[in-house]
Amino acid sequence: MRTALLFVFSLALSGLWAYPGCTDLLAYNYDPLATEDDGSCCYESFSFDGLELIPDANGLCLELDFPVYNENEDAFISDFNQIEAVYVNMEHSYLEDLVITIICPDGSNTELHSQDGGNAYMGEPVDVDATPDIPGVGYDYWFAQEGDFGTLTDESGDDLLESGVYTSEQSFAQLEGCPVNGDWVLEICDVTAADNGYVFS
Repeated sequence: MRTALLFVFSLALSGLWAYPGCTDLLAYNYDPLATEDDGSCCYESFSFDGLELIPDANGLCLELDFPVYNENEDAFISDFNQIEAVYVNMEHSYLEDLVITIICPDGSNTELHSQDGGNAYMGEPVDVDATPDIPGVGYDYWFAQEGDFGTLTDESGDDLLESGVYTSEQSFAQLEGCPVNGDWVLEICDVTAADNGYVFS
């Protein structure tokens, strides 16, 4: 069996025989023998189910950890286009309070939103000072290299930021070279007191 596999591999390399399969190192079903991608690559998305309060201007940030394991231990981000989007379901009553960052296992990071945008709402928060710790309604937000919308700041002229795919404040190119395996972190910091928010998933 070993000889047969080596023979198939040598034929593939010489271009005499095409072996379809998943050719993306980041996919869970990556096939090192494949010479042409057949669209079968499978990827896992990571999320959590629960309710998390974003700490309000107390020097702390909400850090959501997403452990990633890929059978290819040496897999790394070689092209920022390998990162399709970063997703969060959340609400907050003052956009300008927030810094939202994705951090890869080696500490490299890119800011998805960078403390700007005035008093626009994310989702439907309960913006009542007498009851500051009541969760509102979270909206779905995706951050991509090139979204359907501009950055959150670009779109903050509206009082309420609708669900959708927004352009990241900083380029995903800053994550090139990151190892795939390890703990990825979505960090949300509320740097100004008074308004708050929640993450739902």
